[in-house]
Amino acid sequence: MINITEKELKSSWINEGDKPLLSICCITYNHENFIRDCLDGFLMQITDFSFEIIIHDDKSTDKTKEIILEYSKKFPNIIRTILQEENQYSQGKRVMPTVLAEAEGKYIALCEGDDYWTDKNKLQLQIDKMREDKDISLTFTNSTNYFYDESNTIVLKKTPFNRILNEGFIEPREILRNWIVPTATVVMKNVDLNDLFNEKIKFPVGDTPLFMYMGKFGKIYYINKVTSVYRRLSSGMVKVYSKTNSIKQQEIFIVYYKYLEQYFSSYNLAKITNRLVTDRYYKIIKISIKNYHLISILL
Repeated sequence: MINITEKELKSSWINEGDKPLLSICCITYNHENFIRDCLDGFLMQITDFSFEIIIHDDKSTDKTKEIILEYSKKFPNIIRTILQEENQYSQGKRVMPTVLAEAEGKYIALCEGDDYWTDKNKLQLQIDKMREDKDISLTFTNSTNYFYDESNTIVLKKTPFNRILNEGFIEPREILRNWIVPTATVVMKNVDLNDLFNEKIKFPVGDTPLFMYMGKFGKIYYINKVTSVYRRLSSGMVKVYSKTNSIKQQEIFIVYYKYLEQYFSSYNLAKITNRLVTDRYYKIIKISIKNYHLISILL
């Protein structure tokens, strides 16, 4: 655990009010090997503003909950916990809307329990930019990918998340065209997200629609500085979908892309979604040939 007291952490905060300026929202499940790095990254932040940490544990079966309680006991006025008695994900319930609804800050920072921040000035850097240009609704930075082995214990390689992206404003459509936003680096305005979360469609990937949605409330800005580690675990959601690689999963993404084009009609996504949909149909053909599902090709 980071060697700092709650009083010391708050010592740089100016004009602390009844509510924090920023809420750090974190969801976690079975992250006992990573959660300390995550929480320490939050608590090492040096800011001139107040922040809170909201951490949601989805009924972990390892020691994640115990570690969270250890931290919340030491930082009771900063860390708020949501500790589920039943796993919500297995019941088809989305966790992130629950956490975001609890955020009291004017701004929200995101980081899941298996990622962590490496720059103690990360939050200050992004809030300063958003204070400077109040039309900005979301900022994100660069990150370092850590690729793990099948046991999620050994880092096989490290790479930059964004290699050639230049600092500056980003069009929302670019978030769909290329996976450019590391979730653990995002700071965004706390806006009403009910319209997005009330949609009936089940997004196979939830981050992209959220970040694109923020384009409705202002500009999106990329800061070309590495501030975090993005762990690419074998058990991660993107890995799960890529490993499954079934026809059903391809069909889910086809529906998803077509829906995004309709939902974000003002972003003119047709060229991007057509390419993405075509790629998924090619994958269906490859899977069909490999598994001798010739009927699928004909359909």
